[in-house]
Amino acid sequence: MSPFEKEYKQEALDRLRTEISSMLEYGDDGYVDFQLMGVSTQEVHNYLDFLSLNQDLPDRLLKVQRKSISDMETYDCLCDYCGVDKVPYNPLLKQEIYFIERSDSAITVIPIQLDRDEVNINIELLENSPKFIKELYRKIDSRKLKFEDIKFVKFNKK
Repeated sequence: MSPFEKEYKQEALDRLRTEISSMLEYGDDGYVDFQLMGVSTQEVHNYLDFLSLNQDLPDRLLKVQRKSISDMETYDCLCDYCGVDKVPYNPLLKQEIYFIERSDSAITVIPIQLDRDEVNINIELLENSPKFIKELYRKIDSRKLKFEDIKFVKFNKK
């Protein structure tokens, strides 16, 4: 990968970080939808893990949870809701929905792979999400915590 490609990819991921921060801080509108070029859903997943583990957002102690989407019906509902057409379900791609919580609110982040290097991102307040997304969140929240679910957070010493 060339330095230009790395920079382009990092700029795309930085936009994701900016949109998440903005929604957490000023989520009045409650909804944003955009495309990231030069990245995959796997890279979005890795980046969200990085943000969570390093607490690299203005809000500290955020809780990032995710729910895998493994059935076509739910995937089709997500695509429909996000306004993404003609993107067939691919069981080889990791399709997940992310829930980012802070003490007083939560947002959802829905990345959908459009093609090899383009991802549609939908971010909104959880309270504005449709019922089926809230149900996915409740299923995560109600399951028992397993050791592999525990994430150890790096705190900066200042």
